Amino acid sequence: MRLALVILVLLMAPSVYFFCVYGKNTVIPDMIAASRANDVEAFVNRVDWQSARAFLKQDIARQKQAPHASAIGPAASKVGGIVDHYVRPESIPAVFHLHDTLFPGVREEDFIVSSGYVFPLGFDVTLAYPASNPLNLGMPKLMHERLRARFVFGLDGMTWKIKEMHVPLMMVPSQERPLPGLDPRKAKPG
Repeated sequence: MRLALVILVLLMAPSVYFFCVYGKNTVIPDMIAASRANDVEAFVNRVDWQSARAFLKQDIARQKQAPHASAIGPAASKVGGIVDHYVRPESIPAVFHLHDTLFPGVREEDFIVSSGYVFPLGFDVTLAYPASNPLNLGMPKLMHERLRARFVFGLDGMTWKIKEMHVPLMMVPSQERPLPGLDPRKAKPG
């Protein structure tokens, strides 16, 4: 019985690896192209919003438990509301607006620090402020290293969607604010 299981795993491993490589090598370029085209719908469809929000709430709560973390980011009691306010489909146009405003002329690829595979079926992409951006002049290297967000893609049916978001506590707003580039009357919780 164990031998059959080992053989099955060995036979499936190349297929699983190929599937993850194929996913990573198609999704990342698709997301870059969607960003260049300001294709909101493409981004909205690449996120499992419920899973991403649930994971991020837990991750921020975990980060808040670290020593001296109580003064960083939102109060623990506000984490759920903050995540619900910002992590929703209606926020995607604000992301495009911030890119166009803060990073004009910076290529989307310059935000990608790394990508890799997540066991058993997934891959991740780590984003950071691009080194080529003038806003980074004078930013201490340690601070630049800490301002990274990691997004984990997993299978959702026959497509890849963001299932987890890892955001450093210092990047989490302490309160809800109107999203830039949006008419505040249209920005309703999702």
